Amino acid sequence: MAAQNEPRPRYRAARRRRLSPSRIAIYILLILFAVIFLMPVYVLVISSLKSFSEVQDLSRMWLPPKELYLKTFVEAWAGIPSRVCAAWDPTC
Repeated sequence: MAAQNEPRPRYRAARRRRLSPSRIAIYILLILFAVIFLMPVYVLVISSLKSFSEVQDLSRMWLPPKELYLKTFVEAWAGIPSRVCAAWDPTC
């Protein structure tokens, strides 16, 4: 009778899921879509770290920069009109 009054476990033991071919195909498809979705972000970040002459060379578009070129960020910030700059920073 004591066995009937014992609390039953609320959760079953975790079962290991087997990777079926359809689940593998779904994972491959999701990874493919993620890569396609993130390609423009990669090109944007890599291009922002290149000099203008490196950006114009389309044969090197996918390659990382030869050297980091951060001067473009300084030039872009310096080229912001003062009214726009004042909206972000009153001391500008």
